[in-house]
Amino acid sequence: MASMDDWKGDLGRTWGDYTEIMDRMLSPFGDAAQEQLGDLCGKGVLEVGWRGGESTVKLAKAVGDNGVAIGVDVSADLIFLANQQRKEAGAANMALMCADASELALGEPVDALYSRFGAMFFDKPIDAFARIRSQMKPGGKASIICWRGFKENPWAFAPFIAAAKFLPEVAPSQPGAPGPFAWAKPDESAIPYLTKSGWKNIRTRPIDHEIVMGAGIEGDPLEAALHFAMKIGPLSSRMEKLPAAQKTKIHDAVRLALKEHLSAGAVRVNGACWLITATA
Repeated sequence: MASMDDWKGDLGRTWGDYTEIMDRMLSPFGDAAQEQLGDLCGKGVLEVGWRGGESTVKLAKAVGDNGVAIGVDVSADLIFLANQQRKEAGAANMALMCADASELALGEPVDALYSRFGAMFFDKPIDAFARIRSQMKPGGKASIICWRGFKENPWAFAPFIAAAKFLPEVAPSQPGAPGPFAWAKPDESAIPYLTKSGWKNIRTRPIDHEIVMGAGIEGDPLEAALHFAMKIGPLSSRMEKLPAAQKTKIHDAVRLALKEHLSAGAVRVNGACWLITATA
């Protein structure tokens, strides 16, 4: 599973190459998390692990000229990308920091915390959320979106299962190891992490939205979805060092699996998430 060090290196660069595609996929979930924070006009909002800049630009628009939206990530490549998006949007009230959340130091406390699929990758989540809480105003709100179970998310599960018989065996991940599905069971992850780091009023509720796999990639929609599955997600890291013939077998198997989800000119699957809220 991916760790903070992975995001500092190749994973951050790869994500940057596909950020527009990922934004199309993730925006509905992120919008739900932002809506949960209520009226943000004039407030300070911290976004951690944003994997690009689109969501921070949205927060900057929501807080207005008298507020500030601060995006924090460990990837210098994603910081560079987000700076470009900030300039294109003319978001003068958007600030960016390349930093580890567990060592975060803001000039002034903020009113709200927002995280769109970033919280699950902290190597030391209790330390990170304790530090983040220390940067919040009393009563500040947190709104965090993260994936539910692997099997509940066909965008990741369907390609992986189709390819499984062609992949070498690896040791199972340790419970609690950072990765996209590390918070799939909030009672064993998010809730104890947030509780131990001093957050209160922790609530979870399921959020579901349709995902169009490969949306934004030109060409045949099935091939676009296949390209997405091969380059991003749990399957991609297992493919890197395989022989060409084995990769071809995996491509054929995954293409067949994705074809089952082809509908109305696109590969459409459900995305299953948790929306987690808390108070500082």
